[in-house]
Amino acid sequence: MGKNNQEGQLHVWGKTVLHQALQALALDHEVEFVTAQGQRRADIAVPLPHQTTALEWQCANISQQQVYERTRSYQAKEIKVQWLLGPTYAFKGNLSRRLQQYLNYRQDLGFYLVYLLPGSGKLQLIHHIAQLELRQKVVFTQDIYALPQGLKLLLQQTGRISSSKKGYQGLRLPQKYQVIQSRLTKRDKKLQDLQNRCYQQQHQLQNLPAVCFSQYHLPPIFQEVSCWVNCRLLLLLEQQSQWLYQDLLGHYQQLVRKKPPLVVQQPRWLKYCFDLFLKRLVSQHWLYQAADTFRINRSKLRAW
Repeated sequence: MGKNNQEGQLHVWGKTVLHQALQALALDHEVEFVTAQGQRRADIAVPLPHQTTALEWQCANISQQQVYERTRSYQAKEIKVQWLLGPTYAFKGNLSRRLQQYLNYRQDLGFYLVYLLPGSGKLQLIHHIAQLELRQKVVFTQDIYALPQGLKLLLQQTGRISSSKKGYQGLRLPQKYQVIQSRLTKRDKKLQDLQNRCYQQQHQLQNLPAVCFSQYHLPPIFQEVSCWVNCRLLLLLEQQSQWLYQDLLGHYQQLVRKKPPLVVQQPRWLKYCFDLFLKRLVSQHWLYQAADTFRINRSKLRAW
């Protein structure tokens, strides 16, 4: 049996168990729902009082650009899309670029992914996902629900959610420097490029200022290590003595964003991470702040 045929049968099976679970909940829904002008066909659409939700059962591998475009097209129709992932997208404790594109956010769930397990009639929820600097693994909490219960939680936002983050802890500062040195020794190209940038401004990446490292779990929006983004911004800060807040934020957004951008990578998350870094720069006297203007402390830079 070919792979496409197997995926096709799995897709039909998944839609069938979703249909049965929604019937058990007595929720109105439409299978193979077509949006206005026929621009988007949803596996299942559930009209709810607050917003129609499209359930997309994704068991075949598609490109990041396709995920982005499909999600945005639903959003343009004011339809919320909930991706339900299959075994092709197995979660192994890290967050690949293609998995990042399926991230959703909700206040009670944090950043989360959802997996449909049609064989057991269950829903697997990976929630409160957060990144740790210089670690491939992420911290997260995992729950498995009977399908009707899980769908009720997702669609009607009811149920108890545990929010304790389990998993890998962050590295201590000496360990972070060890990771940097190890990657440079292994000739990591991205890191070597950043090292050359530091050299051009008479700095050494191996001595990256501690202010560039976060002490906290981070939103999983970074497509390269967050401290590299902070390093690049610090190098930019050195190039002139004064900066306006909005100008700095604009540069930070350009450093974080990649193509295709993440659907969940909304301006507020970029601003949240930027404000955390800016707060550290000010509190540790790398920057002097007067209203919305920031002035670099060159004595700090000379010590780097």
